[in-house]
Amino acid sequence: LTMFAECRVAQALVALNVLTYSDELKAMLKARKPVDQGGEIECEIRGMSIVACDMICEGVKEVGRERGVEVEVSAPVVDYCIWLWARKNRDLIEELPFHRTRTIYY
Repeated sequence: LTMFAECRVAQALVALNVLTYSDELKAMLKARKPVDQGGEIECEIRGMSIVACDMICEGVKEVGRERGVEVEVSAPVVDYCIWLWARKNRDLIEELPFHRTRTIYY
């Protein structure tokens, strides 16, 4: 099971410097231009959010192994923790643009 690749988690990943956007993409998102559902940009943002959460899981597990502890963590748990962090730090992330995709899928 993967994380739930919605726009606010991607926004939080940018705030946490886990993901970075090109200047061109940042300008597009700041202009609030819609991102085509199923298009290259949407798939890339969502796909990299999934990869980032998977990498965070592996990093957490590796730290656990280094300390002699087996850590069970999944991408949905990481997603939820990032989403909670974003909710608690709204003032920090609200200035960052997020992708706007009209869709029925999430």
